[in-house]
Order: sequence, then C-alpha cells, then structure tokens
Amino acid sequence: MSINMYVGEVRQQVQSINSNCQSTVATMEQIQQALSAIIIEPGLKGATYDSMKNYFNTVYMPVTKGFILVCERMIEANQQFLNRYLDQVDVNSLQESVLEERIRQYNRLSEMLDSIVDPIGFNARMIDGLQDMRQETVRKLDALREYDYFSIQIFDELESQLATLEAGVTILSEGKAWNQSTGTFSTMGLNLDWAGDINNSWKDHQKKKDKDHEAKLLNELKNANIQYTDNNGKKVWYIMKDGKLVDASRYSQLLDTKGESLVGKGYNIKEMKISKDIVLVPNRGAVGTTSSIFGGGFALRNAQDIGSTVIGASLLTEQLLSIQVSKTKEGNGDSIAPDFEKEISNLPANERVPAVNKKAREIAKKNGWKENKTLMKKNKGRTIYTDDKGNNYSVDTQHGRFEKLNKRGKHQGEFDFDLNQTEPADKSGGHDINVK
Repeated sequence: MSINMYVGEVRQQVQSINSNCQSTVATMEQIQQALSAIIIEPGLKGATYDSMKNYFNTVYMPVTKGFILVCERMIEANQQFLNRYLDQVDVNSLQESVLEERIRQYNRLSEMLDSIVDPIGFNARMIDGLQDMRQETVRKLDALREYDYFSIQIFDELESQLATLEAGVTILSEGKAWNQSTGTFSTMGLNLDWAGDINNSWKDHQKKKDKDHEAKLLNELKNANIQYTDNNGKKVWYIMKDGKLVDASRYSQLLDTKGESLVGKGYNIKEMKISKDIVLVPNRGAVGTTSSIFGGGFALRNAQDIGSTVIGASLLTEQLLSIQVSKTKEGNGDSIAPDFEKEISNLPANERVPAVNKKAREIAKKNGWKENKTLMKKNKGRTIYTDDKGNNYSVDTQHGRFEKLNKRGKHQGEFDFDLNQTEPADKSGGHDINVK
C-alpha cells in the first residue's frame, strides 16, 4: 500500500480537529462548573445527595478531565504530525508510488542517453543532471518512508489517554454505582485506577500550563521598564513597553513572587521613589536637570526640589488612584480585576470556572448586558453577553476575563473584569464567534 501525504487535506483536518476539540473542552469545563455547583451546594443533604456528590467528584469529574486531556493532546499530536512532515520531508504533497516511478524514469532516460554515441560529451552532462534529480527524489522517498515509520509514535500518548478515558466512560455507561434498594451511589467494588491516572496526569498538565504561562509572561517582560512603589508593604507595579503603559495586573502575581530574583537577569526592575508633596509642571526640560522615568507631556516633580522628575504624567493618568498624591489621592477601591485574577490563578478548574462565571454575571448585570442564548447555542461551550450597542462579550474562564467581539463576531481584544483592555484583537480568527 502506497504511503501518501496530502498537505492540503491534512491542514484542513488539523483545523477541523482543533475546532471540534476546543468546543469539547469548553463543554467539559461547563460540565465541571455544573458538577462543582452540586458538590459544594450545602443545601443538598442526606445519604442520597452525599453519595451523589462523592460519585460526581470521584467518577464524573475525572472523566471531564480525561476528555480535556485527550482533546488537548489530540490538538498537539496532529499539529506535530504535520509540522514534522514539513520540517523533515517536504513542504509539498508526496506519494510513494509517484516517487518510485519518477526514479525509474530517471534511470531509463540515463540508460538511453548513455547508449547514444556522443563525441562531444553533451549526453554525459544531461545524465549527470538526471542523476542529481534522481538522488533528490530518492532522498524524498527515504524521508517519506522514515517519517511514516516513526510518526505513529506521535500518537502513542494519545492512545494511552484514550484507553484510560474509555475505562471511565464505561463505568458511567454501565451505571453500576447506583443502588436502587438504598437509593444511593456507591463506588465500592469499582475499579477506579483509571481515575487516579487521570488525576495524576491532570496535575502534571496544570503544572505544565502554569510553567508555560509563566515563561510567556517573562518573555513579554523582557526589555520592559518595570517599576514599583511600596504601598504599606504591598508592591504596586508599573510597566512600560515600547513607550506605552501596559496593564500590570497581568504580571503582578509573577512579579510579587519572582520580581527580586529577576533583577540582573535581563529585566529592568527598580523601585520608584515618590515624594510626599509633588506637583505637576510642564516637562519641557527648562528647569534644572531631570532624570525622567517615563516621560510624557508633563512630569511629577518635587515641590522643594523641582529638578528631580519622579514619574511621567502618562503613568499618572492610569495609576493616580492607586498611590497617594499631594496627600489627598488614595487607591481606587472599585478596581476588582487584579485581586480577582490573583484569587483564581491557583484554583482548580472545577472551582475557577464557577467563580469566573459568577463574577462575569455580576459585571454583565451591572452594565446592563443580556445573556445571548442564541449565540451561545451557535457557539457551544461559550457564555456570551451582549450590550445595548450589539457588542458581544464571551467569558474567558481560564483567565477571568472577557473576549470582546463585534456584531459580526470578530474579535476586538481581551478585557479584564474592570473592562480594561489587556490583549489586542486576534486577527487570525481563532477567537471569533459564529453569529450566522
């Protein structure tokens, strides 16, 4: 049987698999949310409810984790399958039988030319050219066969995860945990080794996600101008990148725990000294020497020592309410995003998802947004609200934020729960929603 690789078809399959898997992950997270709500509900008491909660926690919850692990591994494996081919074999589609026939053609042509008398050596040069093309075709054929032999290993972990998940789904489908005579669920006698395997894999999965997320944040902070103030023992962070102030709440937890260890390792981190009495003056460089930290149209300067620039006005505009200025301005107590994101960052999915959705509902109600059930049916696994202007807000239960989308479903950016933009619009279409 010929080994064939059709790049275009594989690309389409990868995209389709990614879409289906992402939808499944979102659905599983919703199920986890529903299960968690039942498990922690204090009003559900009694032998039946207690046994049900235990059953949901020990059987149903691992199954949802298993689905998520399988889906994410499937996405990784299929992308790796395509990437390895493009890197190690060819960027074009190849067929083993076609390559074999091409090699035979090169050999036949070379033999025919070699049999012709050629006193000036013209045929010899053509034969050399044919043999070069033959050699390149042989290389592609060998690479295709080697790829076919080793590529199956890419899916070994996926096969193992599928087998483990199947064991859990089988227990659910058999329904052996329900005891009709007692009216309770029992896991006695059930083989739950698969659940332990999934829970262990889930812990490793979460650690890897946290590590990858941390590495991403650290990379984003490279070449940034990072400063902080000490506000009664709590650091308040200010970050400038490419001359613009960025949302510090995204990085505050990382900087709180690792900020000091990053100094001298390619990160520009300094403490910002702020005087008790400061005033705004034009920042035109006309008075004394300045040591501007961030610059801007104005600079904050000490009233007694006007030559010492403390902080740029662009930063003041964003952070005025979080520091004490002229002994009258204090921190903004209305901001919820930084503390909320820090609060949910270490929660497991079964606790994080309901917490995020609850907070999102509160914000939607406060702003007069309506839950858009029509769009939610078209985009399974997503919780979507719509404002009076037709803008849509899809809840990101992973980070505790909103994905903002316009009337056409196009991504407009990511916003925290204070409705400050934290990420630009994703033009790739990966975060768009279906509105038709």
